[in-house]
Amino acid sequence: MHFNIKMIALLALVSINSLSEAACREAVDHFDGRSTIRFETEGDVRRQNGYLVLRVVKGDRHPAGGFIGDGASATMTQPIQYGRITARLRTAGTRGIVSAMFTMANDKDEVDLEWLGGSPKKLLSNFFYKGDLIYTNSREHNINVDSSKQFVNYTLDWKPDQIRHMTVGLEHIDTPVVLPKSSSRCTHLVMLSSVWDGGDSDEDGTSEWAGGRVNWEDRRINDDGRLDMKIDFLEIGCYPGL
Repeated sequence: MHFNIKMIALLALVSINSLSEAACREAVDHFDGRSTIRFETEGDVRRQNGYLVLRVVKGDRHPAGGFIGDGASATMTQPIQYGRITARLRTAGTRGIVSAMFTMANDKDEVDLEWLGGSPKKLLSNFFYKGDLIYTNSREHNINVDSSKQFVNYTLDWKPDQIRHMTVGLEHIDTPVVLPKSSSRCTHLVMLSSVWDGGDSDEDGTSEWAGGRVNWEDRRINDDGRLDMKIDFLEIGCYPGL
């Protein structure tokens, strides 16, 4: 299956709408055979050697030449409302490939963290209300480590009046001001991880943003980590009563 931004968002909403309003359950998963967090997956997703591995694979030929990369996603089936998510992960390291970790609620509130394979020392963040794709909330952060060559801890902390994400000594705080607190309350949300070929996207500007088309003729394209997003562990914390 070919993944793009709209497809990932649609899969997220389908998954969320199928969930019950179950209470948030704190959990830690090291993907070592004693997993406590369940996922719905699409594409090439596997538990391998103590990691959750999401891989882009070469798909059909692109009408403009070259090939289309088929992406992968893993959607956590346990919903939370507000909480703290920490993941230790390594991103894909190929220009044109996008790695992402984001949350989405059934009312389309969304918080994104993204890494571009061609710029592995940068972290991109964004948040949206009610599905309104306003990109003025987007930020670019220098993290000073190559996220495609080493595992890094990322934390996303979401409360009704504040969004924080922390990594490698960096702490960034977004204070949502678009809607009052009472209007911005979401019913529940889920965490998703995805890796996809942004370079072949037909969306306006997406291919350029992702770094251009993937060079599938590169003989090193299948080297370890070039097409993979690997998650070493995932921890979920809950904020009941908010």
